[in-house]
Order: sequence, then structure tokens, then C-alpha cells
Amino acid sequence: DGSVINTAGWANGKSEELTDVDSVAASWAAGSFAKAYSVLKDVPGYRHDADAYLALAKKSWEWLQAHPQPVTQVTASKPVDPTYDAQCRVFAAVELYDATGDAQYNQYFLKPFKASGDNVLAAWGGAGQGDAKDKAMGYLNFALQFAYLDYVESKQPTADKKVQHVLKE
Repeated sequence: DGSVINTAGWANGKSEELTDVDSVAASWAAGSFAKAYSVLKDVPGYRHDADAYLALAKKSWEWLQAHPQPVTQVTASKPVDPTYDAQCRVFAAVELYDATGDAQYNQYFLKPFKASGDNVLAAWGGAGQGDAKDKAMGYLNFALQFAYLDYVESKQPTADKKVQHVLKE
């Protein structure tokens, strides 16, 4: 159905553990599968796999749209942070936009970004800062930073050139 299990692993080193689905995991899956499509679609012998990845990405996006509020796995000790959830959804939207050029994904990113006054650090609750003196984003290890990087590099003709410039600067 497009939902994604958060964790599959070992609990206490003795038994397998499968947690419930959550929206962050679905967002990461949608974004990652869309990125895999973009990378593999033109590689000889991988087109079938790429198409399958894009279908999975779209399925998870549909699940996210059907669950617009953060969904926390039942076994989590604390709920999904709504800010992080929003940032992960943006990552999925940007990767799907880059893969397909579909305006719905582009608008999912652009509308809130522009509403923030094109504020790279404050949009979607903030990207985090590294050195406060240079006002730069923190380490590139969060969904929003990946989304920004891929939007800057997007070859889609409908990518907003002004926003690309703001993000790059």
C-alpha cells in the first residue's frame, strides 16, 4: 500500500524486531526510490529496475498523501517530530519532481518555500546551522539538505531558476 516499516532488526540481541510503519520511513523510501530511478533509467540493462523503483516511489507518495499528518510507529518511544516529518516529505517531493518533472511535486516544494520568504534556514522548521557566524547549513546529513542539493542540480525545465539560485547561494 506504499507504507514502509521503520526498522527491521534485532531487539536486545536475542529476537527479531519489526516496528510499525511511519511517515518518515515512507518519505525516505519514496525519495530514495525516485533517486534510484533518476540514476538508473539511462543505464543499459537497468531500465526495468528503474521503472519498478519509480512505481514504488509513487506508491509511497500516494500513501503519504493519504496520511498528511505525521504517522508514528506504534512501538516508538516518542512521536515523529512534525518538523522532521515535513522535511522528509519535501525530500520525497523533490526527488519525485526531479525524476518525473510532474508539477504537483514541484509545487509541494515551492509553495511552502516561497511562503517562508525563500528562507533556506527557516523553511520547514529550519535546516539547522553549522557555524552561526557564516549562517550556513549544518552537515549535509538530513533530508532537507539532500532536497536542496538536488533541486539546485535539477535539469527539469520547470525548476524555479530563482529558487535554484537562492539555494545555491
